[in-house]
Amino acid sequence: MFENKNKLEKIYLNYNASKVRWLSDSSITPSDFFCLGSAENLKSVSVWKLDPTQDEFEPILLSDTENLDGFVTELRTKSFEEFFLSTSSGSVYHFKYSHADQRLVELNKWSKLDNLSSINGFDCNNDRDELCFVTENGTINFIRLKSQTNCLSTLDYNELCSLNSVLYLKHFEIAVSDSLGRVKIWDSRSRENKKSCLSLFMEGESSSITCMANDPNKQHIIACGNLNGIIAIYDVRSSKKPFVLSQNHSEPVMEVIFHPFSSDSLFSSSFDGALWSWNTSNRGELKSGWEDRTVNLKNYLDSNRYTLNSFDLNNDKILAISKFALKMCSNL
Repeated sequence: MFENKNKLEKIYLNYNASKVRWLSDSSITPSDFFCLGSAENLKSVSVWKLDPTQDEFEPILLSDTENLDGFVTELRTKSFEEFFLSTSSGSVYHFKYSHADQRLVELNKWSKLDNLSSINGFDCNNDRDELCFVTENGTINFIRLKSQTNCLSTLDYNELCSLNSVLYLKHFEIAVSDSLGRVKIWDSRSRENKKSCLSLFMEGESSSITCMANDPNKQHIIACGNLNGIIAIYDVRSSKKPFVLSQNHSEPVMEVIFHPFSSDSLFSSSFDGALWSWNTSNRGELKSGWEDRTVNLKNYLDSNRYTLNSFDLNNDKILAISKFALKMCSNL
């Protein structure tokens, strides 16, 4: 198991956040800026900065807006200046933060798309200038980002279940997780096709899939977390069943993210307050994947007892938000 030499500090903020994301061009590009999306009972998003010259971890609030139509359900960074967010009222926002004058500007809003319920998750395909989001009432929806029209098209899941998250795997391939414990792969070009081309599942496990992430270097590798605290990893090319299955969280998994530099490391957060690192980079072993490898674990926040709502990785730093504190780990 790799040694954890990180220094952990925290500051208590008067801010109930549901999502935290680094504001950066990519997860490997160092940044001192990040966004916070509000949790229930608040309708705001804010941009903050860390001061690297200070020894103490004291984020500086740069700009915020309280004009959202609901609390933030997902937040994704497009670049050092732009990000998207979705709300509990079924809207998608596109914001730009001006570093020159510290202003947060709303570039676009797709509001109450087809009278949808809460948007549970979305993902962006920058190459196709498209955004795909999934909803509580079981629809898959596509937005052409530069178009002024609301919804490009909709796929009906037809399963009478909630859809929780979505990922672009290839240019035209998306993975969608549902509340029945399945991940289904769709070809987004087949707008009239109501059937998925592949369904992934855990045998004997039907608990809702709460979150997903794909390997930044191998798009066919998907990690999933569910309500029972189980982490599963799939290779969508070869099998419908996971080749790694582990349960170390005692409560529902909130988010999973692969390490930006290493496909051998996965991070996960949970209702139980843990921030686990799942690491398979065993020295001396000439193995190229997760298969047949020993998974070593490290809890980066072993003293935390509050639900971790969200976390994000940037270069060698982690930001994690709980109900009462924003925490940072470094030297991953």
